[in-house]
Amino acid sequence: STIIDRQNPTTPTITSSQGNTFNNLITTTLTCTSADTNMGSVTMSLSGISDPICTGANSCSSEQKISGTGVKTVTCNSADLAGHTVTNTLTLSINPEGGSASSSSGGSGSGGGSSVSIDTIKAGTPTEFTLNNPTTGVEKITITTNTPADNVKVTIANLQEKPTSIPSITGTPTIYKYFEVSKLNLQENQISNAKITFTINKEWLTNNNANKEQITLYRLHNNQWTPYTTTQTTETTTTITLESTVPGFSTFAIGLKNTQTPITETPTETPNTQPEQTTNTPETINTPTQKTNYKTLILILIVLIIIIITVSIILKQKKKNHNTGKAYKPKK
Repeated sequence: STIIDRQNPTTPTITSSQGNTFNNLITTTLTCTSADTNMGSVTMSLSGISDPICTGANSCSSEQKISGTGVKTVTCNSADLAGHTVTNTLTLSINPEGGSASSSSGGSGSGGGSSVSIDTIKAGTPTEFTLNNPTTGVEKITITTNTPADNVKVTIANLQEKPTSIPSITGTPTIYKYFEVSKLNLQENQISNAKITFTINKEWLTNNNANKEQITLYRLHNNQWTPYTTTQTTETTTTITLESTVPGFSTFAIGLKNTQTPITETPTETPNTQPEQTTNTPETINTPTQKTNYKTLILILIVLIIIIITVSIILKQKKKNHNTGKAYKPKK
């Protein structure tokens, strides 16, 4: 029998033994791993080197003594026997020899970014872009489209801090990370659902006297920040992994819940800004039931008055007849 393979390989995972930021002339071990039932091969390359640095069936590794400073890009391409390919990249930040190996937090530039490319996305099928970006904490982005899309690339870039060109979040909540998500060969109107999965260090929560229920994902759209609810997926002794559904991609912030801004439960690009209409209502409203009660009361009073008058007449007549010696007989 013939087996038709329409499934993409898993997004390859790229790791660096020295992390994403280290000094010039430091040797690091780069590893790329992928998997598929009909796996073909994985190939890894490094910017500045023309030939692939390693190839393998499901994974490959290479020790590299990185020379030069600035940004280096590691690219891993995973292909199965049916010809489906998935590409992932890892950005390395190389400091001058003797410099600090930690990321600078003084500027608003980006660093520690990564991207994933997938050759085919089927309409209505959730497709995972596994990023595993430790700098931003974003593990993966899952996209569901309403139309097929080819050669889609999703890129995530870490922001050291909020760029001065964008507004602050209302109430200035405590922020864990800022990052940007961009896409290639995919339009906003093609996205029917997008989910971002990210991880937070528990130590950060402890240092800010916060709990996991306060974690919120903020998205910048039309120069305004909108908060979205998060749902916990997994938890370890040191980290918490959550996910949040958003309507599209742009600049994001992971932070604590801001009590001044209502949380958006479902994705919406433009909140309803029409003012709530109010109507001045009189304190007393005569409803049909109240009018019926008034009529009944009036009718009862009239009957009582008639009875009182009738009894009064009868008593007077009896008294008169008694004085004259005649018995009173009511008229028939």
